[in-house]
Amino acid sequence: ASAADFAVIDVTGVGDLPEAPAALTLLPNRPNPFNPSTEIRFALPAAGRVTVRLYSAAGRLVATLADGERPAGPQAVVWRGLDDAGAPVASGTYFCRLEAGGRTLTRKLTLVK
Repeated sequence: ASAADFAVIDVTGVGDLPEAPAALTLLPNRPNPFNPSTEIRFALPAAGRVTVRLYSAAGRLVATLADGERPAGPQAVVWRGLDDAGAPVASGTYFCRLEAGGRTLTRKLTLVK
């Protein structure tokens, strides 16, 4: 996938994300269900390595939206319903998995075409 397929958004100051959360936070994506894209918001209690990956209901890795160092505080990535090869994925249920600081959080997303 190209850099144009994914966007990182600065969400500093967004009211529903704490500036310095006590723990890793993964908010519900919005909108959900979605088409053609959805925003995945999370907050980190400390700077460090973060991965945000999307999996099919069958457990297959579909896309990696973030994989690298991030600062503490609110963050967001946008998924445009594409796999890592840049191809559109089918309608259905997907799982967003956020990993940071030795913790893993998961949320369900629904793509409707």
